[in-house]
Order: sequence, then structure tokens, then C-alpha cells
Amino acid sequence: MYEIYSAYRNSRIVNHNRWSIAKEVNKLVDILVAGMQSELSIKKSSGYKYNMKTLIMELYHSHLTDKDQYIAYFRTKNKYDFKIGLIKGISENRYNKNPHISYTFFVGCVDYLASKGHIENNPGGQFRDDEGSAYGYLSRMKANESLISLWKEYNFNPDMITVFKPAETIILRGKEENVTYLFKDNEVTKKIKPLIDYLDKPRIVNMRKGIERYNRLLERTHIDVDVDCMSQSDKDTILDRLLHAKDKTKYTINLGAKQVYRVFNNGSFKEGGRFYGAWWIGCPSIVRKYITINGEPTAEIDYSGIHIHLLYALKGLNFPELKTDAYELIDNDPDRELNKLILLTALNVNTNQSTAKAVFKEARDNKTKHKYKLKKHKQVDDKLELLKQKHDQIKEYIAQGYGSILQYHDSKVIESLIEHYSKQDIPILTIHDSVICQAKYKDFVYDKMKRLYTDYINSALKCNTIYESIHPQARHSLQQYQKAYSAYSATLIPELNPVLAQQINHAGKMPVVEYPVIKIKAKTINANCSNVCHHAKRLAKIKAGNRIFLGKIKIEHKVLDNITSLSIIQ
Repeated sequence: MYEIYSAYRNSRIVNHNRWSIAKEVNKLVDILVAGMQSELSIKKSSGYKYNMKTLIMELYHSHLTDKDQYIAYFRTKNKYDFKIGLIKGISENRYNKNPHISYTFFVGCVDYLASKGHIENNPGGQFRDDEGSAYGYLSRMKANESLISLWKEYNFNPDMITVFKPAETIILRGKEENVTYLFKDNEVTKKIKPLIDYLDKPRIVNMRKGIERYNRLLERTHIDVDVDCMSQSDKDTILDRLLHAKDKTKYTINLGAKQVYRVFNNGSFKEGGRFYGAWWIGCPSIVRKYITINGEPTAEIDYSGIHIHLLYALKGLNFPELKTDAYELIDNDPDRELNKLILLTALNVNTNQSTAKAVFKEARDNKTKHKYKLKKHKQVDDKLELLKQKHDQIKEYIAQGYGSILQYHDSKVIESLIEHYSKQDIPILTIHDSVICQAKYKDFVYDKMKRLYTDYINSALKCNTIYESIHPQARHSLQQYQKAYSAYSATLIPELNPVLAQQINHAGKMPVVEYPVIKIKAKTINANCSNVCHHAKRLAKIKAGNRIFLGKIKIEHKVLDNITSLSIIQ
């Protein structure tokens, strides 16, 4: 039974916003719904046509992305009541853009395709494995060969896939709550953060415009990852992680998932706000090293301990001026790594007890309990008290559930960074508090990240921190180039390298003056591409002007003849 569940885990939730305006799609939909009318004595066909089109295009998109992938969907009627939670006077659900989707029509179309053998349809269930752990899953479906043949017969192609309306890019979720429901005659309780509707105030409208501008830039940018050319040591590390992971057998990267959205929490636009949705956000860090942008190598630049810095900023203090390591309780503390885990965990929970539980879970999942010599929760409690004493100025925020508020502040800094580079048509990829950019822009992004962080804590949090640009002359030159040659700036920017190297102004060599400000770490990856890998082939097609459908990359471990190895499928 667990093997069945494992196969069903390769799935994604249904997207009711999938659509097409292609004549070929309409012809196939008409044929299928005509069959339903004939066999099921259906009188009104319009509702079935809307739902059949969404269903067919969802199955087609899923098949192109990953032939083995299932689509999870609901067979419960109340899950199709999309008007629940709407604000009075608003008729459209912002999270479900297709108003034609209904339980009767959609599930009816699923059942008809299943009856004709066009799809594999598996009702949801709940069961226990050999160890007694409970598992459950929604109903699953995927295309069979007969439907694939129909797509070919009607000349389907990826360009036909569209959306009914642009998806909402600003998500507001409520506070976590317990929801109890009957599932297969069993009472099941789950914790959820419900979606909340809201009014589009001017600030929200402007925020959405910024996300849409950024998404358009990402859409016209080729963002890839050269996994074939990973170093052997990195492949060995990934294999080891997969072999020792508690509940993971593979990493899946969906190269087509490039659009982002923001999620705010606890019913407030002052909590959360981080960017989600794009494939690189959930990509393992060891794989992110091999990301390319428009075929070029990249650098990853991240803020070091931004949440600690923000907490001090909330008190009007600049943490670097204290000249202390946030995670050391003694000089050269051997437990620094454990201290860091405890303190950062405590920022996202409400109590000391929750901190200890979360730390132990993290240590179990990552097989580090032995490394940290963790045996009792009291060890974590004692360390946390010492860390509170060290950070006496901000102890009122520790283990008090401030995580979502801190996320709001770091998301505002990242929002400014995205806005700045979107206007310059320079794609950057964000992973919460870090950024990936083309290596040639590393120095500029590094400088801008420090500048925007300093500007934010000074303006929004009333700090008084000084930051002097490390490369002011180069930045000025960049601005002049872009003003004069905006259409060609991407090719002219490398000409600024001598300026960066020499740092010369009218008075001679320009001194580098660093005031105490947040540390930023930058890593440039110099991966050696074989030029015969899948990455190189995709890039060659795109440079030749061909549009390709970017599907999934699967990185998993396989056993053959008692030999375990890493398998990369793309």
C-alpha cells in the first residue's frame, strides 16, 4: 500500500484557472461533450464545455511537465463553493478566477473521461503503513494513452496553454485553525491557514503591479540549472542526503514554474509577505549553485543573520556596532551552530517549549542529534536562556512568535531590490533573504542590497545607520551607461569591470570605507559545462529562436544490481 502512496506523491493540486482559446482545443472539447450528451442525456452543455476545457488543458499541461505526475482534485461538493469567505458586495473569488467551475460539471467531466479510458482516476483514501503511520491523499488523475492520442490527433501544442484570468499574486491567509471533517467515515483534524478575501486598496494595487512587472521579466528570461555538470562531490552529497532523508526519495525541479506571488499571514498585510511560487525558492542549496540566467553563470548573495539585525533595528540599534557574534556564548564557541539553530528557531515560535520541540525535530530530520549531543529538551531550554541573556536588548521578541513580522520586514527589503532591478531589466532571483544574479552583476547587487537594507531600517524602523557605497564610481558609471544606452545596457555593463577593479576618482585611487552594517555573503559558481549536456541543448534551442516547454528535472537515488547511484532524469 505504501508503494501506491509513494507513486501518488508525485502530484500537484488541480489548477482550475487553466484555459485555451485555440480552435483545435475547442473542437476536441465539443466532441467529448457531445459524447456526454449522447450517453448521459445531458441537455445543457455550456457548463460541461467550460469544465471539460479546463480539465483537458490541465491534464495536457501536467503531461508535458512530467508524464508520471498525477493531478490531485476534490470530489467533495463543498470544496467547489468558491463564494465562501467573499467580502460583501464582491461577486468574484480572487483565488479562483474561473467562475464556471462547479462540482457537478467538473467531477462529471472527470468521471466521463475515466469511463472512456482516457484518464487513470484514483479515488482518495486513507491507510496505514507497516509501522502504523497514517497516510491519506486526495483523488488523483492523469492522462492515459487514448487521451494522449487525441491531443496528437487534434494537433495540440504548448503554445495553446493559457489561463482563464491572470492568477492572484497577493495571497492573504488567516491565523492557523483546526478544521475537523469526515474522511472515509473517519474523523480527521487538520491545521490550516484559511485564505482571506480583502479589498484592493491603492497600496495593494501598486504592490500587485510590481509583482506583475517582475513576473513578466522572469517569463522572458531563460532560467535553467546545469545538473548534468555538477561536480562529483556535489552529486555524492545529494545522494547521501537522499539516502538519509526521513521522507524524501528525490528532488524535483519544475523549470516551467517561474512566476512568483506574495503570501501575507495572520490576516495582516504587516506579517509575512515573502515571495513564493518559483522553482528556485524550494530548490536544494547544493543544486542552486548550478543555476544559470540566460545561459550565464550566477552568484548567490545573502544577508547574514538578517532577523537578528532586524530585531535590534526595531529597538533603534545597529547590531554590527556591538561587535559581537550573534550565536557565540563564549569565544570560539564549539556550540555556535547549535546556538544558531536554537535562536533562529525561537524567533518563529511562541514558547520555550515549542523551541525545544522544533529543534529536536530539526535535529532528528537532519540526523544531527548525535552531532549536537542532544538528549533532553532541558539542554535547549538552558541554551535559550543564555542566548536571551546575551541578547538582553531584544529578549522580549525571542520565542514570542515574531517570525512573521520579521518576514514582513525582510520582504520589504527584497521588494525594493526586485523593483530596482526590474526597472533596469536585469533579472534577479530571490530566495527569501538571499538573491541569485548573473555573476557579472554581483558587485552591483551586493552594493544595492546593503544600501536598500540600510535605507529601510533608517526610514521604516527609525534607525540612524550609515552605509557608504563600496563602488560609488562604478555605480555612477553604470547609471550613465544605462541612461545613454538603455537598450544595450546588458552588453555594455562588462565594460565597467576596469572601473570596479581600479576604483579611481579624480583624486586618485578611491579608498574603501566600510561602516558597521549587516554582513552579506556572496558566492560565485564557476561550473564547468560540458556543452553536450541537456542544459546546453536547451540553451542552443532558445538562442536559435525556438520555444521549448520546460518540464521537470528529477534527481533521485536508484538501486541496480545492489549498487546505489544518483539518477538525473530531464
